[in-house]
Amino acid sequence: NTVTLGVSLDEQTRTSLGGFVGDKCQVLWSAGDKIAVNGIASDAVAEQYVGTTTANFTVANVTAPYSIIYPAEAIDNNGQLNLPTFQAYASGSFASGTAVMAGYATDNNIAMKHLLSVIKLTIAQGSETTSAFNAISITALDGSTISGVFSVDYQGAKIAPVAGKDIVTITNVPIVDGKAVVYVAVPAGEYEELKVSAISTD
Repeated sequence: NTVTLGVSLDEQTRTSLGGFVGDKCQVLWSAGDKIAVNGIASDAVAEQYVGTTTANFTVANVTAPYSIIYPAEAIDNNGQLNLPTFQAYASGSFASGTAVMAGYATDNNIAMKHLLSVIKLTIAQGSETTSAFNAISITALDGSTISGVFSVDYQGAKIAPVAGKDIVTITNVPIVDGKAVVYVAVPAGEYEELKVSAISTD
């Protein structure tokens, strides 16, 4: 009962932040990527699909319709999405596993859509208040939940908060050439006001 699904990424979707080709970033599957289909994890993407926009994933014991999410480990045993309050720093990209995508199909060809957006922050070192920091946080001052547990609408490619917090913190942030550059993944949507803080966790 093994099924092979062809999964494509639209031009706004990526599993890692790539370089620009013209005015658009590259859209690529990355080594080790897995999806979950109806709650069952697939095999890792085959080597021949790494660096491409379309890949085949093999999943055992699933039948249509298919509810798909990436990465496979994003969903817990209750079928809910867990977005961490603490995201690890990644040089030139967002934390591994935070490019969460979802898709739904009744056949074996699925197009994935992003559930999160990415905010790029650049904070200069030098003033008294930013001379020593190793973490950067974003707080939604309108009370929006940006980390925690979320339910997933696969057909609509949307998430809704179940329980969580209004803050996300990027940890172990290095200062390079007098500034820190981080990418923070938050649920896609509109926010009235976000507060950015440079903090020391020592």
